[in-house]
Amino acid sequence: VADNAGPSGALVIGSNAADIGWAATATRNIVIDGLASAGATHKMTIKTPSSFGATAGPIVIYGSVTNTIIRNCRIINELSPIAMCITLRNNQPTGSASTSDDYPDGVMLENNCMATPNASNGQAIYVNGSKATTTGPSNIVIHGNEISASSRGIFLYGLNNITIDNNIIRMRAADDYNSGAIFGLKSKGNINIRNNQILSLTSNNANEGTDYGLIGILAGSGGNWLIENNLMTGL
Repeated sequence: VADNAGPSGALVIGSNAADIGWAATATRNIVIDGLASAGATHKMTIKTPSSFGATAGPIVIYGSVTNTIIRNCRIINELSPIAMCITLRNNQPTGSASTSDDYPDGVMLENNCMATPNASNGQAIYVNGSKATTTGPSNIVIHGNEISASSRGIFLYGLNNITIDNNIIRMRAADDYNSGAIFGLKSKGNINIRNNQILSLTSNNANEGTDYGLIGILAGSGGNWLIENNLMTGL
């Protein structure tokens, strides 16, 4: 784990290099818990302030990482116009055309408060398996979090097996973005989405005169989707 001194500024799980190179290191059994000894939650804040560079972010889970737990934390990205709170991705440098199947496996995000308060393209949890040749990020649980974002609360691309349950997701409409609270594309395995509250869905994000609106849940191609007992409202 490295507190990256390069432009990302992120806490990188999956590298011990404190520079932009992010040399990947197989990593396992990382726990970040903001629970105080007296039992109070959310006593740890991990934040990227608005003064950081455009590609910065609080946490990146990167490459061959197994069994990661992040719970009871406040995770804030104050950047604009693009911001992510937690990113899961492979071990290739940003912008690389190379493929790799070194992706995080076994990630639990539980009882966190996540927000992108200033970004028009704000994605609280960004799971990207676009460069996977077989299996992307796998076996992910997103449980009991409170999320506030603009473009996408949870973005899923090319993953394998995920459960998203008992979260509260509040959306802020952003112009020029095809937005959704839970936005899934090209998945594999089982995608279970249940018992979530998706709030503040409005229809005021427009693109050159065409209203996108906001999508509650987009179940894109691939995978076996179970979507049940979710509350979705514009209020």
